[in-house]
Amino acid sequence: MSEIQTAVCTKCNVDKALDAFYPSNTKKGHTSQCKECVRTQQAEYHAKPEVKARMRAQQAWYHAEYYARPEVKARMEAQQAEWYAKNKARIRVQQAQYNARPEVKERRKAYKAEWYAKNKARIRAQRAVKRQAKQGN
Repeated sequence: MSEIQTAVCTKCNVDKALDAFYPSNTKKGHTSQCKECVRTQQAEYHAKPEVKARMRAQQAWYHAEYYARPEVKARMEAQQAEWYAKNKARIRVQQAQYNARPEVKERRKAYKAEWYAKNKARIRAQRAVKRQAKQGN
């Protein structure tokens, strides 16, 4: 019979089977801490606010750099256009269902009223220009 090989975790000091450790290129062939302890340690580390902020900043930088590349932009635009063309009918149905909801209608109505109140002078100026253009033709 073959015996199950075990190792002692250096973090929790528990004797565990080798499959409870990550493989490693060391002489032992596995890490010194068990998978459970490694996961706990990583979760604690990544929960720190300064680490979260640093990771977010790195991801934002990479995202900005990656998507700024012309070949990536072109590929993404092509993929989005293709997806939209395939799903146009479905999108229109979803938009119609969303726009038919009473709370959406109320929110849109309130927004329009607020926008018109803020931009009365601008609207009047545009209408005056259109009126003059019509009379000039």
